[in-house]
Amino acid sequence: MEHLKNIYYEEKANYQATIKKEKIKSWKEYCNLTPNTNPLNTIHKMAINKAKKSQTMTTLQKPDG
Repeated sequence: MEHLKNIYYEEKANYQATIKKEKIKSWKEYCNLTPNTNPLNTIHKMAINKAKKSQTMTTLQKPDG
């Protein structure tokens, strides 16, 4: 009986890991297929830390900020 219980828990963990992996894959595909004007693209890029931050050009910045 203990053997069947262990098999059940292993299969349940595999199932949950597969579901999580497929959800992430599906979300990435959706974000890549939508137009660039879609605000969710920006949110996705921010979530994976790939959003470009606007940088102040140092040649145009005054010494007092």
